[in-house]
Amino acid sequence: MFSRRPALAAARRRVDGFTLALAALSVLGAGLVLAREVNYGVGLTWDAVTYISTARNLLDGEWFVQYNNWPYWHWPPLYPLLLAGAGLGVFDPYAVAGPLNAVIFGATIFAAGCCLRGLVRNRLLLAWGGAAAALSLPLAALASQALSEPLFILCVVLSLLHSVRYFEAGQRAALIWAAVFAALALLTRYAGVTLLLTMAPLLLLQRGIAVGDKARRLGLYLAIILLPMALWLLRNYLDWGQVRGAQASGPHGWREVLPQYLSDLAGWLLLYQPAGAWGAAAAALTAALVVALAAAVFLALAATIAGLKGDSAADRRRRIGCGVFGGFGLIYLSFLAVTQSFLVRTEPLGDRHLVSAYIPLLLAAALALDGLLAGGKPMFVLKTAINRLFIKTYILKWGRVKSILLLAAASAFLIWSVYSLILHARAIAQANADGVGAASAAWVNSETLAYARQRLAGERPFINAYAPLYIQSDPGEFRNYRITKFDLPDAEKELARRSGGSYLVWTEATVMYYNTADLLLLPGLEVVEELRDGFIFHYRRPDNGETHPPTSAWYDGLAAGGAAASGGSFALHLTKHRLVYVKEPCAPEEVAGWFFLHIYPLNAADLPEWRRGYNFDNLDFRFGPNGAVFDGRCLAAVPLPEYGIARIRTGQYVPDSGALWEVEFAVGE
Repeated sequence: MFSRRPALAAARRRVDGFTLALAALSVLGAGLVLAREVNYGVGLTWDAVTYISTARNLLDGEWFVQYNNWPYWHWPPLYPLLLAGAGLGVFDPYAVAGPLNAVIFGATIFAAGCCLRGLVRNRLLLAWGGAAAALSLPLAALASQALSEPLFILCVVLSLLHSVRYFEAGQRAALIWAAVFAALALLTRYAGVTLLLTMAPLLLLQRGIAVGDKARRLGLYLAIILLPMALWLLRNYLDWGQVRGAQASGPHGWREVLPQYLSDLAGWLLLYQPAGAWGAAAAALTAALVVALAAAVFLALAATIAGLKGDSAADRRRRIGCGVFGGFGLIYLSFLAVTQSFLVRTEPLGDRHLVSAYIPLLLAAALALDGLLAGGKPMFVLKTAINRLFIKTYILKWGRVKSILLLAAASAFLIWSVYSLILHARAIAQANADGVGAASAAWVNSETLAYARQRLAGERPFINAYAPLYIQSDPGEFRNYRITKFDLPDAEKELARRSGGSYLVWTEATVMYYNTADLLLLPGLEVVEELRDGFIFHYRRPDNGETHPPTSAWYDGLAAGGAAASGGSFALHLTKHRLVYVKEPCAPEEVAGWFFLHIYPLNAADLPEWRRGYNFDNLDFRFGPNGAVFDGRCLAAVPLPEYGIARIRTGQYVPDSGALWEVEFAVGE
């Protein structure tokens, strides 16, 4: 009995050392997320504003209602509930979202390490698995935004961890915990149904269990997962007459989805998004690795279900883990491919959608590699082949080959880790210079939004960028704003339905689908104020007997001020903040091709660092997305930089045909 104490103490020291290292990695991952949010806070998207607004309304006692009084039913309820509860009624959900997602990310890293502990014996693979989770740039970037995916990933990892423990020891408590975390994943994102799709067949195929017991365990698992979701959907139906918001059928076919999958997976593997020939090679390599991992997963599942004789407990645990983690990852990717290709349309596929499969596939890969290095038939075949190849040369023996392989792996791991940290440092610097996601300097410092908050709060104006205004305003203040789609004909109809004059706040602080020029030509829409990053418009309905409201006085006033220059029958006007291209009469074919704009500053130090070697700022644009053709008039309004401008050179050219016209004119001295 006494002889076992030193071994037990040593085991505890190893566990404690691993736990401390894992905790350090978790803190590092959370710190990398928080470091991206130093200047502008958590990243924002349209979905993020929906989550935050719903959490605010929950705190105000208005139940599940989002920013514009629409029902919150497109997504499950857990993330807004967590945002509301985490602030303890003291902190605003927007202030809570960043630290909360950082903590969730750190907890995910710790949970992933716990999945590896006891299943992976190779220390290098243990270190690589933990570091790959902590240093993943796509995971950290996602956790830097107020989105539900980080919570979903954590629930998935915890559910799979308890699923592995259940299949290993057969404990009912582990199955219940696996189901509880799966239910939480489903209450976070509807894609949590993939956990059910993974576990149901495994429970039915589990060996050594009577058919009746299998049915009861599967029934228990399904009841725990589906009951909370059924209550949520029933609530939606009773309150709103629908179980969830409708999704449009999507344009993304599998031929578009598959290359995007492989490109994003290659980005995870190589830590950058390759392009061109290298991109094709990386995508092909990624496809081969995914196929190899899929083969390892299905072989692991088959071997576990068959119960091969003579297997060690370690081999069986490793195969169970590889099968469960890898099986979920592959089912999730397949589910996403089907829904994105044929059933629903979200935004184009990207890291945000695929990143949920990263941790499970990473764990499956680590377990598969550990099984290969641990021995068994695959390694025995490799060892025999090397010995036979080199036995007569006495240059290499298996021991030496193994040492070389481990040294190369350790060196590659070190280089990869340093490279990951460098990429994170660059991403942090970029995020703190330009913002995280949509929470950028343009939003925070927007003159247009500041003008709207200060002068139009009582006017109930229309607005094209509700997200920054909502975040920067009190919830009650935002209720004075209306959001509308700004397709030009739809905007005109929407404004015309208003009984009196209507104000329109048009900010260019975000990526817009329609440029300001689309509205500058709209009859009856007067420019109240031209600001550095947008316009304040006022719309007047036609008077009695008037077929159309008058043309914008701002547009008509350009001619009165005189053109700054002219070229190719275009008149070029300088306003307070823009260079405006005007052509009248004009047809769409007359603005085909590209326009270039070179801006020479009074002081070259004002240029961005990467442009100082050229001595001017450069902008190429097509007239289509930067202007409009309306009633035979063409117009583009291009924002100018804030620094002093000495001269401007601009023109129009057609690829392969050369310049159509070019003009240069002085601005200031």
